[in-house]
Amino acid sequence: MKKTVLILILVLIAVGLGVTGYFVFSDMAQERSLDRELAQISQLTASTPIDTKQVHSRLSRTVTKGDYAVVEQAIKAYLKDGFDNIERITQILGDEKITSLLTAQNYIEDGKDFVNSLNYIDSTISELRQRADDYQTFLTGERASSYIEGKDLDEYYVELYMSKFASDPQQAEDQTVQDAIEEVISILSTSKEILQLLASNQNSWYVEEQTLVFSDEELSDRYNELIAEL
Repeated sequence: MKKTVLILILVLIAVGLGVTGYFVFSDMAQERSLDRELAQISQLTASTPIDTKQVHSRLSRTVTKGDYAVVEQAIKAYLKDGFDNIERITQILGDEKITSLLTAQNYIEDGKDFVNSLNYIDSTISELRQRADDYQTFLTGERASSYIEGKDLDEYYVELYMSKFASDPQQAEDQTVQDAIEEVISILSTSKEILQLLASNQNSWYVEEQTLVFSDEELSDRYNELIAEL
């Protein structure tokens, strides 16, 4: 009887060790899959030009299972929101309409009150400022942690999630995006001032053969001063 009990205990220990070993191996495999996936996304976003279709495809899929999948999905939700914001910022900064505001063609088409152009400038500046704030917020640990909150995960998985957002002081202080936004906002603000100047003095200028002509020297001087600020 004792022999039978001992054999049973040994069997249970063996099974227990085997199951534990399996789960440890499985966890390691899941974590490796997650790290590999994030590394591939990092490579995609580091390439020039960025293949946005591939990035979105990666961010939309899940390669892990169980609690690791919850962590992966939270990370990708964070990355997707951040990527979408930066993508929109890039679209605005590259909008050809910005450079066409002060052209003879726009003076003809939208002059002399420039309602459409001024509305475009106001809405664009407003969106850029909002997206600049969003971009800065995305660099904070508080914003990152909000994507894993309420997921009912063990502390290990929460810490695993947060470990992927290790703080990089230089990256957090990088002003490249903010500086680009501020530069375009400055251009738009000066463009607005120029168009308002023209709209307020409609009888003192006209367009002839794609050239802006002034009948008031003081207005011409002020216009040129503002153009020089661009």
